[in-house]
Amino acid sequence: MLERTLRRWIGAALLAGCGLTLGCVESTWEATRRLDTVAGYNQFIRDHPDSSYVADARERMAFLRVKTYGTIEVFEEFRKRYPKSRLMPELLVIVEPLFFEKARVANSPQSYRQFLAMYPEGALVEKAVGNLAYVERVVYDPSAAALAQFVEKYPESDFWEEAKQTLEIVDSLAGTRIRRLGIRVDVAPNVVQADRVRKGFAAMIAKAYRERGVQAVPLRVDEPAGPDIDGWVRVDYREAPAASSIGSASLYVFCRVRLFHRDFDDPIWDRNFDAPATHLNKGAYGRDKTIFGNSSYPFWDRFFVPVATWAVSDTRVSKLKYLEDVRAVHVRGDSAALLLERGGVDFVDVSSPSALRVAERYRREVDLAEWHGVRLLRDNLAITFGNDGAELIRRADQAAMRVARWDAGELGAVTSAMLFDDATLLIGGSQGLFAVRMNRAPLIPQRLLDGEVVGIEVKPPLVYVVRPDRLEVALPKHLLQHITARKISLGKGFRAERVRMSDDQLLVFGKDRVAEVSLEQPTRPQVIGTVEHSDVGQVADMASDGKYRYILGERGLQVTSLSTVKPRDFIQVGANDALTLKGRFALLVGQSSVEVLDLAPYAESPDPTLAYARTQVRRQSEAAPASAAEVAPGTPDDQDASVGEVEAPAAPLPDAGELDSSAQPEPALETPGSDSPEGEPAVRDARGD
Repeated sequence: MLERTLRRWIGAALLAGCGLTLGCVESTWEATRRLDTVAGYNQFIRDHPDSSYVADARERMAFLRVKTYGTIEVFEEFRKRYPKSRLMPELLVIVEPLFFEKARVANSPQSYRQFLAMYPEGALVEKAVGNLAYVERVVYDPSAAALAQFVEKYPESDFWEEAKQTLEIVDSLAGTRIRRLGIRVDVAPNVVQADRVRKGFAAMIAKAYRERGVQAVPLRVDEPAGPDIDGWVRVDYREAPAASSIGSASLYVFCRVRLFHRDFDDPIWDRNFDAPATHLNKGAYGRDKTIFGNSSYPFWDRFFVPVATWAVSDTRVSKLKYLEDVRAVHVRGDSAALLLERGGVDFVDVSSPSALRVAERYRREVDLAEWHGVRLLRDNLAITFGNDGAELIRRADQAAMRVARWDAGELGAVTSAMLFDDATLLIGGSQGLFAVRMNRAPLIPQRLLDGEVVGIEVKPPLVYVVRPDRLEVALPKHLLQHITARKISLGKGFRAERVRMSDDQLLVFGKDRVAEVSLEQPTRPQVIGTVEHSDVGQVADMASDGKYRYILGERGLQVTSLSTVKPRDFIQVGANDALTLKGRFALLVGQSSVEVLDLAPYAESPDPTLAYARTQVRRQSEAAPASAAEVAPGTPDDQDASVGEVEAPAAPLPDAGELDSSAQPEPALETPGSDSPEGEPAVRDARGD
C-alpha cells in the first residue's frame, strides 16, 4: 500500500510541477532510490527511458532480485551482467552463506578451497578451514592424535562435535579395556551333572577371552567382583523336559549370557540362547549326560561366546526408528538411500553420520510387490529392485517421484543394478544382464547376456558378472558381443546368491559361506578364502576397511582381522540385515531401524587375537608333537575338571576343494585403446545402433 502511494505521489509531482527538466529527473531518481524497490525502478524506467539513471535502475533491480530470491544462480546472473559493479562487495557478503552451503553439500577438499579462494576474509572462513581440515585429514586418519589436534584447533568447524564424540569413544577403548574377567555360571539344581555344565561353560568363556589377551577367573554366583576385575560374564542355564517321540529323551534349554563392565549399570551384551531338541548321548554310557557330551545337540548351532574386550556399546552414536522394516542401504559420497519394506525410499544426508538427516522421502502405493535392494546411482537418483522388477526414483524440487519401472516380465527377478557410466545402467537378474540407455527415452532394457545373474559390480573399465557358480569378467565390447572374457570358479559346491565390492575385493555371498575374491589383479580375480557360517554364524552382510572385516548377522556385528575369522569383538546391535561403511562409520539397517557405529577405536588399536595366535604358533613349534590321545576332546571324568579344560564340540573343517579357484581358459582381456577410443563406454551401444 505504501509503495503504491509513493509511486502515485512521484507521478503526480512530475505532472504537476516538474515536467521533464533535469532537476525534476534528479529529484525523482532520489525519491526512487530512497524507496529502493523493483516496482519503483520499473516505474522510473517507464517514465524516463532516456535518463542516464536507467542503467543504474536496471542494476539496482538485478541487485534486489538477488536479495529476494537468494540463490547462487541469480547471483551468477548478476555477476555475469555486472562484473565490475560497485554493488558486488555488498552482494558477496549476502550470498556468502549460499556458497558455504554449496561447499558443505559437496563436502570435499576442492569445494572448501574454492570457497576460501572466493572468501579469503569472509565471516565463515574459520568454519570452512575447519571443515577442510576434517575432510582432508581426520576422515582418513581417525587416530586419537589426529582427533585431539582437530578438536583443539577447529572449534568452529561443523564437524567439531562429531570429532569430539569420536575422540571420547577412542578414549573409551583405553579406559574401559577388560584385562581381567570374572566368570559366573548359575546352573539350575535340577540339571544333571550341574557341576560339569558349570565348568564346561566357564572353560569355553575363559578360552575365548584368553585368545584375546584377557585373563579369566571363575567366580561364585554370589561372589562380588574384586577391584582387580574389569568385567564379568554371567551365565544362567536352565533345562526343562519337552515333548518328543516315544522312547527318546528331550529337553528344552534356556541359557542367558550377559557381559557386565564395572563402569556401567547395564550389560554390554545380553543374549538368550534356547533350543528344543532330543538329547542324545550315544556312546556316553552314563558318564556324560550333559549337552557337552553330545556334539550334535542343536544348542551348539546357536550358542557362541559373545566376546567384547572393552565397552563396545559406546560405538553406537546414532539411530533412526521406522514403523516398517528397513531392508537395505547404499551410500554414495555424503548421500545414502534407505529401502523400506514396502518399496519406499528415504534419501538421507550422511555427511555427519552421527547426526543423520532425512532429506527427501519417496513412498509408493502399498501392493504385494517385493523389494530387497537399493542403489544410489547419483545423489538425486536411486533404483530399487527385487523379485518384481525394478523402479527408478528421482528426487525433485517438490517431491521424490518414480520415473521408470520395469516389471518381472521384462527383467525377471532383479538382483543388482548400477551405473557403468553416466549414460548406461546395468541391471542383472534371473533372466540375464541388461543395459538401459539413460540418455534416451523411453528407457528400454536391452539384453546383453543370457542366463541367471546373481550380481554385478563395476571397476572401470571392467564389469564383473557373478553367476550362481562362477565369476565372469568382461569389457564393454565383450558384452556387446554377448560374451565375457574370463570365468573363475567360486569353489566346489558353492552357489552364489549376491555380491558386493568392498576394499578392492568382491564378497560373494552363498548359502553357507562367503567367498572373498581379490581384485589385486583386476583382470584376473582370485578366490583367496571363504568365511564359513559354521565359524561365524549366519551372515547377513559383510564389509572390510582394509584392516578389519566386519561381519553382520545373527551374532550381531563381529570385528575380525583380515587374517583370521576369529572375532576380536562382538557388538550387539538391533539392525542386523545389511551394512555399509562410510569412512570410520558403519551404517546398519534392519528390524525397523538404522544404527550408526563409530569404528574409529579399531583404526589404530592392536589386535590381541593376532598376538595370541602368534604366541600359540611359537609355542607349538617349540613343543614336541602331541599324540592323538593328547588332543582328544575332554575327559569323561568331569569331577576334577577346572577352568580351561572343557571345550565346546568342534565344528568340522571345510573341505579343501571348496577353495578351488582354477580358471577356465578364456581369451585375454583387452584394455581401452586397442581398437576403440580410450574409455569409450561401449555398453551404451547395446541397442546395436
